Amino acid sequence: MTKRVTEIMPVKARSRQKDEPIRVAAYCRVSTNMHHQELSYEVQVRYYQDLISRKSDWKLVQVYADKGISGAKTEKRTGFLKMLEDCEKGKIDKIITKSISRFARNTVDCISNIRKLKLLGVAVYFEKENIDTMTMQGELMLSILSSIAQAEAEAVSTNAQWAVQYRFQNGIFKQFTGLGYRYDETGELTIQPEEAKVVRLIFESYLEGKGMSTIAEEMNEKGYCGRNGEPFKVGGIGYILKNPLYKGELLYQKTYRTEFPERKQKWNHGEVTQYLVENSHKPIVTAEEFQATQRIMGYRNQNMSQEKLNRYGFSGKIECGRCDGVFRRRVSYAKEVQWICVNHIEKSGCSQPFGGRIKEKHIKNAFVDMCNKLKYNSGVLEHIVERLEQAEDTLSCRCDEKLNSITEQIEQLEKQNQILSQMIVDGYLDPAFFIQEKSELDLQLDKLREEKDQLQSEECTVVK
Repeated sequence: MTKRVTEIMPVKARSRQKDEPIRVAAYCRVSTNMHHQELSYEVQVRYYQDLISRKSDWKLVQVYADKGISGAKTEKRTGFLKMLEDCEKGKIDKIITKSISRFARNTVDCISNIRKLKLLGVAVYFEKENIDTMTMQGELMLSILSSIAQAEAEAVSTNAQWAVQYRFQNGIFKQFTGLGYRYDETGELTIQPEEAKVVRLIFESYLEGKGMSTIAEEMNEKGYCGRNGEPFKVGGIGYILKNPLYKGELLYQKTYRTEFPERKQKWNHGEVTQYLVENSHKPIVTAEEFQATQRIMGYRNQNMSQEKLNRYGFSGKIECGRCDGVFRRRVSYAKEVQWICVNHIEKSGCSQPFGGRIKEKHIKNAFVDMCNKLKYNSGVLEHIVERLEQAEDTLSCRCDEKLNSITEQIEQLEKQNQILSQMIVDGYLDPAFFIQEKSELDLQLDKLREEKDQLQSEECTVVK
């Protein structure tokens, strides 16, 4: 078989016929949506339409524009990208723009895009600097001036950051208000009564022991909505419960932006200074209620993290006889499941040989043996059976007496609930104890209310 080589010629820039008009496009950009910039945007568009239409040998392709977009990054400028795409399709011969800073404020992007257009046979003309990219002198000047444009953009960014920092330090920065507040004509935060009612209900529900998911469902069922009119979600409830805005404080710089030209927004975990403005405005909840909420949230978050570790049936239930450390599940190289003391794994000093390593199949066998002993040895469970029989006898009382008894118990438990909620707000209770006691009270209340409903619905017939 004879080897054959085929030469594939490179794609050349489209050549224009002598009598064919130059297809000209214009590009303009304003970096904000402010009113005076919108006027500038409209003026630029009209100017280029008139300029190109007055040239007999020019033909207007389109005025490409980006409104409210920074020139630091090309990927966010849809008008600019569409113009480049049309250049690649051979629709444009020449581009006119006001200045280098309008075209790009990033030196690398500016030069790379100009060279790309030059290979396509597309010239770019900058009016302010009087530079045509099809000349060697034009490219040299472009490199210098685009660097200056980037330096100017960095200076503008730095000045803007300084102005924001100044307002942070003096507590006069206006940030997103959130549910329950609005700025009045004097620039002060004022409470919106209807929204504040919802915020108070969210805090009260959480302090009563309800979870964020339950609270979100209840708020939506009652027809309440968030700041933007959207239904409540778990994340929105958490944002409200953690926001010091509601206790009369403002925390500035919860997020920050990275250096120019990347300028990515990130959560502030101590990378930059934060500013806390106390007594900034009238609170919706008291400082004690807010702090109690944070204590409960902290405990629950820690508890949830612990629950994630307890993924297996024996997690957290096997303790080391030497160092009191818990056993963790591990899979050996032979794919055999074993349980080992955590202090041996973390090399923090367990004296048991090999960390008291136990095969899971042995643990399961021991567990089954103990269950069988309890099942077939009636003496072990005899006292439990006696207590259950006594409880059953108490259900034989008359219906009206039972209803009165249940009603009294419900009232007592509700009073205990109120006292418990007030004590956590006042800081007298540990969050773990509060959640445990509150859960037990709620379970008792639910059980009593259900029993009361059954008695009333079945005409005072006690259902056993």
